[in-house]
Amino acid sequence: MVRRDTTRSVSASENSLSAGTTALLDASGAGPYSGERDPVPMRPIRYFSLDEANRTLLQVAPLLARLKELHASGIPLKERLDILWQRLETGNRVLDEIGARQQELDAQAQEVAEILRRLDEIGCVVRDAQTGLVDFPAQFRGTGYFLCWRLGEDAVHYWHGAQEGFAGRKPLSTMPGHLIH
Repeated sequence: MVRRDTTRSVSASENSLSAGTTALLDASGAGPYSGERDPVPMRPIRYFSLDEANRTLLQVAPLLARLKELHASGIPLKERLDILWQRLETGNRVLDEIGARQQELDAQAQEVAEILRRLDEIGCVVRDAQTGLVDFPAQFRGTGYFLCWRLGEDAVHYWHGAQEGFAGRKPLSTMPGHLIH
């Protein structure tokens, strides 16, 4: 059964759309899709059971695979566009190519935004678009944690505490008994 916590809303920094967008950018914020973003509406957190998270992978896996492809192709496209802008500043005639490359990048950014919106609607949290790492919020008797999955894994096999990241990822077999449901 999917549970939604109606007492707490997700802030923009916790929302998968925001987290996913951040994942597409490198640490300097200069990734291929950087720029202004529309504010992310707050929505209730969806909590998953292990079975629900695993069933959801049928929807999540292809979206993450495409997101990974877009990220990989977006970086060189952005780099090419930057070079073209530099050439334009030196007087080279490259406006047509700049326009074409910008349209490609804009189309990719729109597709990325749509994928992130869909993942957000599903309720998972994109942690790293390059590796296809996502978390599924879970809760048991008021204790929050994440079920953790990465593109290429056959099922959800890991978890970590709500305040831990990928470094805190542990096999499900190590989950404390009070969290197992």
